[in-house]
Amino acid sequence: MKDISASQKLIEKRLQRREREMRGKLPFTLDQTIDMSHFSLKDILDLPQLKSMLDNFYEISGVGVCIKDEQGKTLLYSTWQKVCSHFHRAHPLSAVHCEESNEVLSEEIPFGTHKAFKCANGLWDLSTPIIVEDQRLGKLNIGQFLYDDEEVDESVVRQRAHMYGYDEEAYLEAYGNVPRWSHDKIQKAMDFCIQLTNMISTQGYANLRMAKMLDEHKKLEEILKQEKVKAEAANEAKTQFLANMSHELRTPLNGIMGMNQLLSMTELNKEQQEYMDISLKACANLTGVVNEILDYTSLAKKPEELVETEFQPEMLLLETMGLYQAAADEKKINLSYSISPEVPDEVMGDRFKIKQILNNLVGNAVKFTEKGNVLMKITTMPSNDSDNDTMLKFIVQDTGIGIEPERLSSVFDTFTQVDSSHTRKYGGLGLGLSIARELAWIMEGDITVESTPAVGSTFNFTCKAKLNKSERTHDRIKVDAGTVVMSRPQRVLVVDDDYANRWMTQTMLKKEGLLVDTAENGQSAIDQVKMKKYDVIFMDLQMPVMHGYEATRSIRNLDKHGGATVPIIAMTAAGLPEVRKQCMDMGMNDYLLKPIDRETLLKKINEVKNLS
Repeated sequence: MKDISASQKLIEKRLQRREREMRGKLPFTLDQTIDMSHFSLKDILDLPQLKSMLDNFYEISGVGVCIKDEQGKTLLYSTWQKVCSHFHRAHPLSAVHCEESNEVLSEEIPFGTHKAFKCANGLWDLSTPIIVEDQRLGKLNIGQFLYDDEEVDESVVRQRAHMYGYDEEAYLEAYGNVPRWSHDKIQKAMDFCIQLTNMISTQGYANLRMAKMLDEHKKLEEILKQEKVKAEAANEAKTQFLANMSHELRTPLNGIMGMNQLLSMTELNKEQQEYMDISLKACANLTGVVNEILDYTSLAKKPEELVETEFQPEMLLLETMGLYQAAADEKKINLSYSISPEVPDEVMGDRFKIKQILNNLVGNAVKFTEKGNVLMKITTMPSNDSDNDTMLKFIVQDTGIGIEPERLSSVFDTFTQVDSSHTRKYGGLGLGLSIARELAWIMEGDITVESTPAVGSTFNFTCKAKLNKSERTHDRIKVDAGTVVMSRPQRVLVVDDDYANRWMTQTMLKKEGLLVDTAENGQSAIDQVKMKKYDVIFMDLQMPVMHGYEATRSIRNLDKHGGATVPIIAMTAAGLPEVRKQCMDMGMNDYLLKPIDRETLLKKINEVKNLS
């Protein structure tokens, strides 16, 4: 008598491990129900694994195990007893008794129980059902065997051999090799088989749930893929709409602001000058609103990419001072800057984003300060990433109204303002600081604030920059925003399809003593470059005949005409980040966003010598 305990433990461990794996994968599918009427036993079995288990069971116990579906088809079996495979099933007459056993054991057996039957050939078979969710899918049979207390009449065995024409001695030997089990061992074996069918049911149903889940997941993936395509198309439409809206808003605004600035340079009486100042301030306020809305929408749509170029940190402070000097002078505020000795003369970074943040911080400082000072500082902090990296730290201090302690934590939230009352003195959408922090994060930095009401605020802005290893240095010279320095370019080409903008820009530059030609589209600009050598080109982007991108690419190929090196500055009403990046990718040197005020235009002229 062979001990089956080792085999039983091995199979139980395998089944339990498999069940744990399945349950671990399907914790979120347990509530799903499956209509089992559409499935057969074969659909839920892991046939290779079960075959290995049945073979192991036979090898240790000497008793075969068979799994059949509800139609009686054998799906898996280990090994039949030799007395059955070589004799009983091999002879048509004795095989009838085997089929009789199959029929009896095919009758309905309650779940969790087993049925025993002794066939006319004298051997025992046992059967227990496989039921999944109340649906009978098959059964597990074990056999053939004899009880150890049974006495076998040798004369009956010989008589059966003679009746069916078996080799008598060979048949007696095969019959004598049939396993003999005690009643207790048989009960334990059937308890094991019942547990095995329970695990087959549980695992099989889990397999079906997984299959259903995977099928639904696949369908969901397909739906998500389709929705992603739709979303991307909608996003692209939104981007195009924003670009068009930006262009449509900024183009006329540029003309209005430019004409007002030109008019302000003429002789006006006091009343007319007051009207003009109010008009210019209204234009500036509207420009700020348009900028903030488009910046916020662009950041919400997707993170901006970095566009890194060489720049001088000190020059950014000078440019920022130039933008807000007039407003500071009007309020009699002292606007100044300082720069630490360790700050590099030149670094690589996203100059445009840094300047956008500085404009917001300094603009706020001037707006919320009624008397005293606004101070800008630059220092550095060590970077942990690379020896070639540094962290620039910009500090903007003011002696303004300050921020209440309970509002400090929310100043960077969208649509949040320092003063949100109905009687608030200061305008704005409350988007600027939110946008500024987002931009700082993109540059692997941050913005923090310290403030005391009625004393003032200090904003600290950090961003990562790459050190420029070249040996060249730059003289630090302050630039007056209202005039053009002596080293300015002499001949300028202004390319714009809008007559008002073209005429306004040309007039502003001519008043500074520059020689200015104009072109109304990209092809005309190329023709002009072939005839004359220009010191700088201001290039609009959206134009008929040929747009600014294509014109820039063509001009860069005109090497003998100086097109390869001439500074080209985009002058566009499209304010989206991808537009700016595309300008840089196409070979432009800088970017001016409409509406363009006189001071900004003159600053770009002063910076041209550093672009080429």
